[in-house]
Amino acid sequence: SDRTVLPFTPTSTSYISLFGKIAEINYTGADGQSATCRKSLGTDNNSGIYDIFPSTEQLTVGRINATVKGDGTQYTIAEWTDGTYAYSIALSSGVGIDVWHTIIQGTC
Repeated sequence: SDRTVLPFTPTSTSYISLFGKIAEINYTGADGQSATCRKSLGTDNNSGIYDIFPSTEQLTVGRINATVKGDGTQYTIAEWTDGTYAYSIALSSGVGIDVWHTIIQGTC
């Protein structure tokens, strides 16, 4: 969306349909940073990332209750559902909780 807020300026954007079920947008920045945003019908995790993270935090942004995952200070993924759709955003480089608040608020 035009409202997407990322911690870097995208220099390229690609749109992909995965299996006709997941809409994916990939953003790449000039310095190699990347972000992957996904939306799919249902409430199941759609990030495709199943790593175990040292820290998982709950973050409330307006009506969104997201789970962010990372090392306790820097988080690389956020996942949430609105009851109809599942959403996820994965970053190549971790950012703090305050930055995630801005990303989620600006994306949805």
